[in-house]
Amino acid sequence: MKITRNMVGLVAVGALAFALGRMTVLTDATPAFAQQPSKDKPKASAAAQSDAPTDPKMQAWMEADQPGANHKVLEPFIGTFKGEVNWAMEPGAPMMKSTGTITRESIFHGRYITESVEATSDMGAFHGLGCMAFNNIDGVYEFAWIDDHSTGIHTGKGTFNPKTKTFTFLSTHRDPVTGHIQPVRETIDISNPDRHVSVGYAIGDDGVEYKNFEGVFERVKE
Repeated sequence: MKITRNMVGLVAVGALAFALGRMTVLTDATPAFAQQPSKDKPKASAAAQSDAPTDPKMQAWMEADQPGANHKVLEPFIGTFKGEVNWAMEPGAPMMKSTGTITRESIFHGRYITESVEATSDMGAFHGLGCMAFNNIDGVYEFAWIDDHSTGIHTGKGTFNPKTKTFTFLSTHRDPVTGHIQPVRETIDISNPDRHVSVGYAIGDDGVEYKNFEGVFERVKE
């Protein structure tokens, strides 16, 4: 789909309208005397202000917007990693190898982790961009991914096991050969913050899950 300046403008207007809409909800929910201070009313003490009840709508938005403990779980991903991935297109096929570098950073005050991947393989150079986050409202981890070997935006949702320090992400993609939707499962073991192991599973033509890739990434220390 070609993105025109008009479309970009509409997206910007939509984002602004969403932000203004949220502000309107919060403003409308604020008592009238708080919006327009009266000269006749004495100013409340700091203690009284701190004890004042918070509007539930405002409180819900504030809690949903703030990064917390679940976002800190993503911090081991931050940094530069070098690694190797072995992958196969179908069960029993010989593994192909790809080597590369992943650079990740935290943005928006710890709300998101972005990553940039540069790799090489038998199929040539490969570049990708990703983003991970914890969605406070839905209570799940999420990711989005794009690269120069596809034309779609790959997304998925996942959970984190604090005992094993392992993420499990589930997603789907459409098989270009059959046109069918295929489920994908990936685990990322970060029990060693300097050595991450990622394993991916796909569904073969026989309907049985098989391991289609495994990657090991070592942190580059300064």
